[in-house]
Amino acid sequence: MWERIRAVFTFVVLALFWFFWVELTVNSAGYLLGFGDAHTVEIEDNRTYVDIGRVNGEVEINEVTFADGYWVDAKGRRHSVTLMGENLLPGTKVTSRSRVIPFLVPEFHRRSQAVAGLIIGLLMTGITTYTPFISLRDD
Repeated sequence: MWERIRAVFTFVVLALFWFFWVELTVNSAGYLLGFGDAHTVEIEDNRTYVDIGRVNGEVEINEVTFADGYWVDAKGRRHSVTLMGENLLPGTKVTSRSRVIPFLVPEFHRRSQAVAGLIIGLLMTGITTYTPFISLRDD
């Protein structure tokens, strides 16, 4: 019985670990990759860009002013703009001295991102929890 309790506890702890690891990776890739002061700017229908340093050949954003709290695309459509998950207030300036590249991880909405983190966490937990027991089994 204690074996089952220990296995369930280990499974839950590892699932939480992998969940938060995925969340950290998705939200703070710039920091984890060691590129310094990373920040995310979500524009164009939640398309995410991360400032991770000087990258040649990509779009450069020097200074962008969102006068009414929206970003207007080439077709004149307005999109809400967020910085680090917070909506930008009217008149907010986003300044970047370096180039911006598209994010390395698939683009998720917050809820989808949390579900994906949980699923990956459960899968990784199953792999890390049960693989040693399977390989060490003596039948």
